[in-house]
Amino acid sequence: NEDGNVDVLDVVGVVSYVLGNVDTIVCADVNADGAINVLDVVAMVSSILGNRGEEATSATFTKVEDGMLMSANGVVGAVQMTLSHGSDFSFELTDDAFVADYNTDGSTTTIIVVNPASERLFSSVGNYSIEEVVAATTAGYINAGEVVPSAIAIGNAYPNPFNPSTSFEVNVGQTGNVSVMVYNVNGQFVDMIHEGPMDAGLYNMTWNANDFASGMYIIKANNADVTVSQKVMLVK
Repeated sequence: NEDGNVDVLDVVGVVSYVLGNVDTIVCADVNADGAINVLDVVAMVSSILGNRGEEATSATFTKVEDGMLMSANGVVGAVQMTLSHGSDFSFELTDDAFVADYNTDGSTTTIIVVNPASERLFSSVGNYSIEEVVAATTAGYINAGEVVPSAIAIGNAYPNPFNPSTSFEVNVGQTGNVSVMVYNVNGQFVDMIHEGPMDAGLYNMTWNANDFASGMYIIKANNADVTVSQKVMLVK
């Protein structure tokens, strides 16, 4: 901002420019590579905060049901991520980063988190997909990988043993047609808990076995050709 100091105000200004929230910026090509991007942001933060420890060479981003997590093998200077989503999507950026900002244009949101201090980059409600993600240190861009949850996962039923009902969570990793079924120990289908399309997310389900005899049963959940299961014991 040409006030003679390099501080958080300059970082905020460059982040806003990269996101497209402001149209013009001056003196922002800190690393003199001919472009103004997240690498310049990282260089500015380094000059402000100094050495913060060993820098990362890779980072992994994990999409969870309520947001986005990052793990890295060292210090990450900044993350830039582009998401696509529907109108039901909302999010809140982490409040423990040096600077965090975003720009939403229709169904696309670009986020920049500078000097993330915790594994959670943002909390969210609603479904979204990752279009692009980059992470950077003072050495440049580093390897950035995405971890997408399994198509389906099933939590431990409780109570177990039970009478007459038990509850469990089903984590749908991707939108699709989900079946949650019950089989006896002979592999015979005995009951359908759910059948139909489901959005990605975490769901609580209950099986009421009031009409079934005591014994061992197997609850199976299927989505996108992936099947998971667990045993439950009905004791009357």
